[in-house]
Amino acid sequence: MTKFEILYVKYLIKRMAFFNGFLLVFLALFLGMGLSLQLEVYASYPADVEGGQVVVWAEATLEPIDQRLYIYANRNERVYRGKWEEIYMEDNVTIIIPDQSNNLHSLAGGVTVELAVGKQSLLGRIFAKAGKG
Repeated sequence: MTKFEILYVKYLIKRMAFFNGFLLVFLALFLGMGLSLQLEVYASYPADVEGGQVVVWAEATLEPIDQRLYIYANRNERVYRGKWEEIYMEDNVTIIIPDQSNNLHSLAGGVTVELAVGKQSLLGRIFAKAGKG
């Protein structure tokens, strides 16, 4: 046996304190990182693009936590990423005015709009909700 193997057996195999110490350190790192990493929660709404504006067919008032906006007709083909300048209610629909409305002219008909509506910790996402919603 080499010197490294002898030290490994002597300190890590025969003594459980080092193993338990490593286990506790990595468990603490996992819990610390999982609780400190915050993920944004996005809500999807059906909408239409009309004249550079996005008309969202949601009856509730939208309250995003930041100005990021994702618009797509098919998520697998093209997703428009941008920011919104203004969100307001008019005639039971929500109107979103994006900052770069000239990119939306290629979208016609129904689209889906995603807005960040909250934050959640990584451990909350994995364990509490089991990755759902």
